[in-house]
Amino acid sequence: MNATNLKQLAVISAMAGRLCADISAFNCAHGGSQKPIDLTQATPRPVRLQMNTKGAWRDVLDFDCADEDRVKTAAELLFRGDKRVTLRVIAPKLPGPPLMCWSDATGWRLWGDRHGN
Repeated sequence: MNATNLKQLAVISAMAGRLCADISAFNCAHGGSQKPIDLTQATPRPVRLQMNTKGAWRDVLDFDCADEDRVKTAAELLFRGDKRVTLRVIAPKLPGPPLMCWSDATGWRLWGDRHGN
């Protein structure tokens, strides 16, 4: 992994960390007299973003399915143009194939669709 990829991973990790702060700020700004949503009471649906540049999958970050769009967008922006990078999202606690994958050539797609299935 080169210095550019390490910087990209740091940016993705920082963005994921800011997600909770953004959600809390939104709740406070739009909650009025309502109590902010207690995220600790939500049922977690953890998934993991992984990247591959040279044949081995490496963990990038764990996130909740509720944050899927933001994480996918951030990852795509960071890795767009790098033909060596492939990304995938897995459910680490569930057996089976990955949920989705991304490459610069194809964009995000469901795992079963990667070969036209």
